[in-house]
Amino acid sequence: MENNGPLTLLKGRFTPEEAREVLINLFQAKVSFHQMRDFSSLERTGREDHVAKERIIELKESMRRIKEMVAQAEGAGMMLNVSSTVQVELVDAQERSVQEGASKT
Repeated sequence: MENNGPLTLLKGRFTPEEAREVLINLFQAKVSFHQMRDFSSLERTGREDHVAKERIIELKESMRRIKEMVAQAEGAGMMLNVSSTVQVELVDAQERSVQEGASKT
């Protein structure tokens, strides 16, 4: 079994409604992940997770842009091609500890 490489997450042609549903749900799941990460940090350490808060802002901006693109497609009677891959690599646990504070997911 190969231990790293790209994985296809999305690939296809979607109606505007389908694209909106799929993409907003994906981005909202990531927002929820970072909200829980921030809440957990606040509960455990009494400090906010600034990386998580920054990422929430970025993800919400992406959702705004998705909604604009979908509205444009709806207005023009078009569909949307959507593709996304996820790159997965195994890394040494020590390396993760060093980069943990700077990681964005």
